[in-house]
This record gives sequence, structure tokens and C-alpha cells, in this order.
Amino acid sequence: MNKVLDILSRLNKHVTKVEPLYSPSHKYDRNYSIVFRGHADKDYELSPSLFRKNGNDEFLYPVGKEHILINEYIKKFPEFSSQPRINVIADMQHYGLPTRLLDWTNNPLIALYFACSGTKQKDGSILFGIKDFYLSSQASLAVAEFLSNFASCDSKYLSKIKNPLVDVDEKNLSDLVYFYVSNFETISRLHGALEIPDSDPIKSLIKIDNQSFSLLDKCLALCPDSVTKEQFINFMQVLYSPYCFIDAPSINPRIIAQQGLFQVFAGKHYDGYNGASYKIAKGLNYIIAESEKIIIASRDKDEILLILDKQFNINESTLYLKDKQQIVNELKSELKILN
Repeated sequence: MNKVLDILSRLNKHVTKVEPLYSPSHKYDRNYSIVFRGHADKDYELSPSLFRKNGNDEFLYPVGKEHILINEYIKKFPEFSSQPRINVIADMQHYGLPTRLLDWTNNPLIALYFACSGTKQKDGSILFGIKDFYLSSQASLAVAEFLSNFASCDSKYLSKIKNPLVDVDEKNLSDLVYFYVSNFETISRLHGALEIPDSDPIKSLIKIDNQSFSLLDKCLALCPDSVTKEQFINFMQVLYSPYCFIDAPSINPRIIAQQGLFQVFAGKHYDGYNGASYKIAKGLNYIIAESEKIIIASRDKDEILLILDKQFNINESTLYLKDKQQIVNELKSELKILN
């Protein structure tokens, strides 16, 4: 059988298996859609580029400087100066800059292409996600803009604070605590609930506690007395869940070509200017069991790519519309961002 059709058949069986978990009988009674992501290495973690590390356990890009990269990008491309922050990050994502976004697609064949391209020596995989179940498209966009503003809670104060008695780290962290607490009610209302049911398999992947979020006690101290620790942890679990997907803004032809959308990751790992490092639920990695993936054998990758090209016109040329990339590469070089 055509290997591509065989993979689509296997993928359909996986999707059918999980559909009852998100059926109308569920208490949320919401519509949803299935989205896909391809990994050239089946052991690859679900982690956006902003939170990735190299073999020496070092961040590829200093996470605490996220807003500097965003501001520099807007300087290079001023058409983004009046657009929502999430639009800026979405454009950065598709030109290879580190962001808190992870690419997905509505088309399983495009996910299959990415599972077969890149690393040819390792087995690849296709994963699927659930979109518009816990969050509607409109709510996801609001949450995504909220998460994008995490970038502002960092070193922007370094140049403004001249008083040596003011601790820059404490100022930045206090702002981040306020950011969480002041948005607690609004974001909770957008989600429609402060919990993910135990029946959802994602629940076991999301662990928010004092160890993963070292500012928990500071947040609770600012919350109204009516907010319990359990409620705030539930809020964090929902916030850090993998359900925040946004439809990619149609400002980038490459996004359109890839039928792309984004998963938006919360959190940051604040590397303090005074030598301290604070865990702020740093872009939790979701380790998906191999039984929940479609595995693509390395020996089949070349043949699959050929079929995708000849029968479906899915190839590097049609997915990567290649001019602006040169400018972005220069920016990456200027800011010394590792590939």
C-alpha cells in the first residue's frame, strides 16, 4: 500500500480512539478540531524554541531577554509597531527566531512532511492536538496575547533603575507576580473553568506546584482572600495546558502555505541579573508516550517525501516561500542567536 495512505489510516485510528474523551457528552459540550505536528526525531520534546537548551543544558537564547528580541524585530520591520504582540511573535516564528510559539498544522500531510524532513537517520513521529475545546478561538487569541506579554516582565527596567538600593530582580519578579494575579479573574473566566478534569490524559502532564513555580506564595499573598491555593494552582494548570492554539494571522504567505497555527506556551525562566535564577513554570515540556504517536520509520522517509512531492505537491519549495529571510538571518547574527 502507498506508505502515505497507510500512515493516514494509522493516524485516523489514533484520532478515533481519543474522540470519546472530547465528545458532546463531556460536561463542556464544545466543538473542537484536530491539529497535527511532525517531528523528524520521535524523541523530540514539545518545547518552543525560546525554552530549548543545547547539549550542555544551556538555553540557546537568554530567555530573560525575550522582549529585547521582540523590540529589535519591530525596529527592523516597523509595520508591526501598531499590531498586537502575538502578530509580531507569529511572524518571528516563521523566520526562525526564538519565540514561545510551537508550529502545528491543520493538514496531516504537511505534518508528515516535517516528520520526514530534517533528520533522516532517526525515526520521526506525528502528534495530534485538540483545538477549541477548553478555549474557543476568540478566547485563545485573548489568552495568547496575555501570554505574549510575559516578555515585558523582565529586563526593561535595567536601564531605568539607577538607584543601587533597588534590586532589579525583585522589581522584575514583583511585576511578574502582579501580572499573574491581576489577570487571574479575566483569564479564568475566558477558560470557563478553573480545572482540567482528571479524565483528560493531559492532566497528568501538567504539574504546577511550589517546585515548578517558585513565586506561588508571592502570588497568593496578593490574591484576594477568597482565592485559595488550590484555585490558583488550578488556574496555573489551565494556563500552562497545551490547549491554547491560535489560528496563525494571515500576514505571512509562508504560514498560509503551511496551513499553520500555533500552540502558545506560558511562563519563562528568569535568569536574574544578580545571579539568582527563579523557576516560573518555565515552558513545561510535554512528554508524549510513544503509544500516542504515529511513528515514521527512518528507512521510509525518502520514499514518503517523494510521494508527497509527486502526488500532493508538498515539498520544500511549496512550504518555504523563500528575501525577508536574509534580513532575519542578519538579525540573528547581530544578536548572536544560536541555530
